[in-house]
Amino acid sequence: MDRNTILAVVLSAIVTLLGFALINYFFGPKPTDQQTEIVSETQPISEKPEMLSEMIAPSGTEILISDETEQGPEASVINERTNVYDITFSTAGAVIESLKLLHHLDKDKPIDMIFSGDSGEKAFAITIGEFDGMPLLSNFDVSERIHDANGNLDRIVFRQTFKTAFDQEFTIKKEYSFKPDEYLFELRISIQNGKVLNANGKSYTVSFGPQIGPEFDNLNTRYEYRKFYTYYGDKKRSPKLSANLYRTTERVNWASIIGKYFTMIGIPGSAVEESIFSSKPVDGVPATSKFFFVREEIKSMDIEDLYRFYAGPKTADTLSRFNKAEDNEFGISGLNLNAALDTNILGWLEWILGKILFIFYALVKNYGIAIIMLTVLIKIVLYPITHKSYESTSKMQALSPKIAELKEKYKNNSQKMNLEMAALYKREGVSPLGGCLPMLLQLPIFFAFYGLLSKQFELRGSPFFGWINDLSAPESVYSFYPASIPILGWSDIRLLPIIYIVTQIITQKFMQNPGASTNNSMKIMTWGLPIFFFFILYNAPSGLILYWTITNVLTFVQQILVTKYRKRKKQQT
Repeated sequence: MDRNTILAVVLSAIVTLLGFALINYFFGPKPTDQQTEIVSETQPISEKPEMLSEMIAPSGTEILISDETEQGPEASVINERTNVYDITFSTAGAVIESLKLLHHLDKDKPIDMIFSGDSGEKAFAITIGEFDGMPLLSNFDVSERIHDANGNLDRIVFRQTFKTAFDQEFTIKKEYSFKPDEYLFELRISIQNGKVLNANGKSYTVSFGPQIGPEFDNLNTRYEYRKFYTYYGDKKRSPKLSANLYRTTERVNWASIIGKYFTMIGIPGSAVEESIFSSKPVDGVPATSKFFFVREEIKSMDIEDLYRFYAGPKTADTLSRFNKAEDNEFGISGLNLNAALDTNILGWLEWILGKILFIFYALVKNYGIAIIMLTVLIKIVLYPITHKSYESTSKMQALSPKIAELKEKYKNNSQKMNLEMAALYKREGVSPLGGCLPMLLQLPIFFAFYGLLSKQFELRGSPFFGWINDLSAPESVYSFYPASIPILGWSDIRLLPIIYIVTQIITQKFMQNPGASTNNSMKIMTWGLPIFFFFILYNAPSGLILYWTITNVLTFVQQILVTKYRKRKKQQT
């Protein structure tokens, strides 16, 4: 095997491995005058403390006190709104059952950031002691509901008094605070006589789960996913769960559950000594993503802990609002929530492409057309580099008679044939691998486009035309879900990948050098790579395949023009 053939095989392998590696690496106004509603007669505060069926003694040992629990009034649900949230509280545990985003829809309904499925689990529950105990779901009383002049919920306060096995009373108060236009809210947990809760250095745990929205049937790493991130020491970290669990005693700045377009971020109180992530299965939910903040033992009689939670879109604008106090209604700063955004080694290129894409969109108001315009611009920018490559291909095609002559002359001596062909290439100043350059130049842009179209929030749900109704998701001309093709797992017939592979093969065939049909390395480039990318791209965002297909068409047109120009120039001489 000659040196050029070996180089072509190695180059093809590098392109293929790089493809696999990178694909896996990727897929307001201030509050106005407030109106305060003190809930009293309509929702009376219980005079009797709730009894816990299991409680922690002062010594830290668990004690069963009774099989019967004194029940308060029947739990109720409370619906409230801000400009961005539709919130449903339950008095059973003073938890949030539903947290819907009014401005972001999924299947024409507001996205619920709390995906409980049929599990019955609620978010922001308290567990006495360790995280894996039973959540405290006794009925709380509503002591305050405060709204601003526009009817937005500003604050709601829940409260209940409990009694331990030793007749020691303690009171828990949970206060949720909101601002009209913020995707962040506060939860204050106050405990009176909290020392009676201490057990093995732990007092209580506050949790979020079982999953963030939007709803899904299954997760995959490309088109809907859930990731865990923590942030501390000015660095974002991605915890590795073992046996579906991860625990850290680092004092984290925040912990988060990240989806493709939305995120839930918890900013713990200063007394939290342990943060926990869990993906242990929960009945009624396709996949689980939870986090827990475990508070250290209580060292004074009365305490108040402040937690903050961001629940909303995963965009730089909304997340970075909390870096400067003047940018948000809470007046808080330095949270660095924008670090929760997914990043990659080509993030800088993705950012540049995104800025240009949005400029084109502002002109035409259609992201599909904007992608085509950006593709044309990329071809223009790369023209000086790719033109030389295309000229090399044209020269190779012009050498076809001489190459055929050498093959016939030395058909019984492959070593001599390779030496003579190498000498011919050197005399003519061409490279047999020149046609590979456009493909290699396109790869970084391809992967940057992949990241841009896979997670850029502004592209979510953006249509092009006809059957292409979401450029950030795969298109489909026919679906046979829930059935699927064995091994591949495909449940849809998609037209764009078929158009892509046809244009790719035609372009590769047109650009291939003489003798490529008998060169195994060139066969890999002509047939192997298009087929490889067909399977990779089959379930890719339709905007990405649109970009790659238009690139093929422009490449084909460019090569035709270069070939015609060379022929005309040759005739003139």
